[in-house]
Amino acid sequence: MLGRFFKEKRIEASLSQVYIASSLGYDSPQMVSNWERGLCAPPYDALKKIVELYGLSKKEVVEIFSDATKEELKALLK
Repeated sequence: MLGRFFKEKRIEASLSQVYIASSLGYDSPQMVSNWERGLCAPPYDALKKIVELYGLSKKEVVEIFSDATKEELKALLK
């Protein structure tokens, strides 16, 4: 859910993984790829910059993280 969201928004903004990684100070786009594949979430300390780069609203990001956390907790508690 979270990975798909960030991948779609990056593509909509016509941004490459390399550009995002570089803008966030990473040497490799691997971290961005990991978010998009759902292996991990973007670090909280990078979210403000990600919101700016992707042209997202803060509300939208809070909602997607909230929804993803709810789904993860539901799955863990089944």
